Amino acid sequence: MYPIDLELLEDCPPGWISHCTYSGQYGNAKIPTRLTEEILTGNKTLRISYADETSFSHPLRLIDSRTSTGRKPTHKLAVCAYPVVQMTDWTQLVRFMESWIAHGATKFFIVFQSSSTEFDAMLRIYENDERIDVERVHWGVLPTAANISLEEDPNGNVNRAEVR
Repeated sequence: MYPIDLELLEDCPPGWISHCTYSGQYGNAKIPTRLTEEILTGNKTLRISYADETSFSHPLRLIDSRTSTGRKPTHKLAVCAYPVVQMTDWTQLVRFMESWIAHGATKFFIVFQSSSTEFDAMLRIYENDERIDVERVHWGVLPTAANISLEEDPNGNVNRAEVR
């Protein structure tokens, strides 16, 4: 077992995450190089669990994102957009995309849930643009019980859009 040092992405008032198990954090773990190579080749499995519930662990897929010295990176600048939820103004997409393209971006990750037909059509134009690579990352709502209250519904806290 290797401990993970958790870091908050930003200071978040507890009221925003009152009923959630997870919040905006990332973790760093120091894993020996030998073990990392075994995980990458599939000889070992990387698993994660709570410190007090090690019997309930979940496998993680480790992806080697390092570029080899003999291979040039495919993209010099990649951009990940804020989740698109009920977006209707396609002109904002054009402004966003063209601004980043002008700054050299060639890879876009669009976290997508819902939009108008016009916005979706404009996004498809960019998806078919050979100068750039656009990847939709589908993002759905978290499953909840039918009788859950607004206070306990984690979907209202994802974008911190709920005012309490």
